[in-house]
Formats: sequence, C-alpha cells, structure tokens
Amino acid sequence: MTRVVLLLTILTACHPYVTGGYDVSSTVSGPMSSLMGESVETARTLPGQTALAAAPASPSHTYSLAVGFGTKDFGVEIGAHEYGASSSMFDTADSAQRYVTTTGSVDLKWAPVRWKYFSAYVHAGPSVGVVVDKGAQSTTFGQGVRYGGGIAVTLPVVMLYLDASRTALQMADGDAKGFNQLGGITVGIGIH
Repeated sequence: MTRVVLLLTILTACHPYVTGGYDVSSTVSGPMSSLMGESVETARTLPGQTALAAAPASPSHTYSLAVGFGTKDFGVEIGAHEYGASSSMFDTADSAQRYVTTTGSVDLKWAPVRWKYFSAYVHAGPSVGVVVDKGAQSTTFGQGVRYGGGIAVTLPVVMLYLDASRTALQMADGDAKGFNQLGGITVGIGIH
C-alpha cells in the first residue's frame, strides 16, 4: 500500500501533459519502405496474373499522440505513432492502403537547456511496432528503440514543439521482417 501511495504522490506532484503532433517530414528505410505504397489488391493477385491498375493511393500522413508527466527538466512519456495514416487505412477495397504501421514507445525525456519559455530536450526509450497487412489479413510485431530531440516553447497552459525522432525497429516476421527505421520531424501542440 505504501508503494501505491508513494507512486501516486510522485505522479500527482509532477506535471502531467498530453501532446499531439503531425509529421512535416517522415522517412522509412528497410524492408518496410517498399510496403508503404502498396494497395490491398497486391495481396489478391496470384502469381502470373497481372494486377488491375489500382486507383491512386490516398494521401498519407504520420501522426503522434503522447501522454507524459515529470518536472520541467525530466519526464516520462508514453506515445503512439501512426505512420502513413490515410482515409483508406480502415478500408479493405482493392485500391485501399494495404499496410497499417503503428509504433508505441515509453521515452525518458531530459531538457538540459532552458531559457525563459524556451527549452531544448532529448528523449530515448524502448518501442514496439505492429504492421497490419489487410490484404493477407495478418499482423507482425517487432521491438526496438526510439530516440530523438527537439525544442519547445512552454506557455502557462500550452506547449508548442518541434521534434526530430527515429525509431529503429526489428520486425519478427512477415513482409517487413528485418531491421527497419522510421523517422520524422513532428510539429505539435500540448496541454499541461
């Protein structure tokens, strides 16, 4: 019971926050890079057959959402990052996006530079990833590490940030099997 009270005291004494961001630039390398633009139809075409010309893919974007707590200089953040999100990510039509890629991370955050409302920070921590193949109706899991850094402007209630990060992810099997790297530059807003 004393551990629970101690944990609750630490969490409530620290400043909780929630952030959401949009990647203005994102990169993918490794086996996963060739999968990002494929349509569901590619899984339904048998060897030796020619696939019908699929409609152009919907524009895709990368988003991040995080919840964290900590002091002004140190913190812990739990995040979810969706790569290549589009209007067809939940659709199973032949022209829809075939792969849905999501990662989650627990980052330790340190802000060694702080001046008035501005701060610079670094973060790193373990991550997990999942690739859902809607065409083959399969799911692949992986694990890795996420790291990066950024700058933030912290006002009394709102925080604006620019973050550059990279996720190194080892996928266990499936079409994305192997070492993959997902990176991006995120612009976001937070409430604390």
